[in-house]
Amino acid sequence: MAEPQFLSRSTYPSQMPLKQTFLPRGCGQYICIDKYCIRKYNDCMSTSRPRTDFDSLFPGRVLFGRVRNAIRAAHDEALAPFGVTTSQGEALVSCMLGEANTPAELARFTDLDISSISRMLDRLENKGLVTRSRTGKDRRQVIVKITARGRALVKKAVPVAARVAADAWRNVSEQERQTVRNIVSKILGNLGHLQKS
Repeated sequence: MAEPQFLSRSTYPSQMPLKQTFLPRGCGQYICIDKYCIRKYNDCMSTSRPRTDFDSLFPGRVLFGRVRNAIRAAHDEALAPFGVTTSQGEALVSCMLGEANTPAELARFTDLDISSISRMLDRLENKGLVTRSRTGKDRRQVIVKITARGRALVKKAVPVAARVAADAWRNVSEQERQTVRNIVSKILGNLGHLQKS
């Protein structure tokens, strides 16, 4: 580890707080001169800090993202012959099942923002898979409906997507699947997002 540096009062940065601040053990060294704490420390994010420390603080910090990306990539590839992406397929299914019929509701089910949903609906509408209309009571509200063509596409695409899902969950028992559901539900509940699952 490099030797700590000493700074005089004249070279001490004026914008820094004039008090001693402590970091976790192993993150640095402190030298105090004339009541001003000067520090020279190694970055806490460096390889000198055990990786297991971060894994225990942030369980699944890498795995969650990898699983989500891998599943979406596999579904995107499988759905490509149908001319739709995973997000578009999710939106069509939600419309067909009656889970969502407004852009805001679709945004909740697909985990996209409103602007992304609007662009996606433009594409789906251009393909003749959905229609958009405004209600008579509130002209500001947009109602999204799946078309007959959209329903036909979903019926053809679902078996293909189901095979991808089956491959993803292969060798995972029903008990293990339920454990995953329970864990994810607890995490979402802790973060106040259980109603969005």
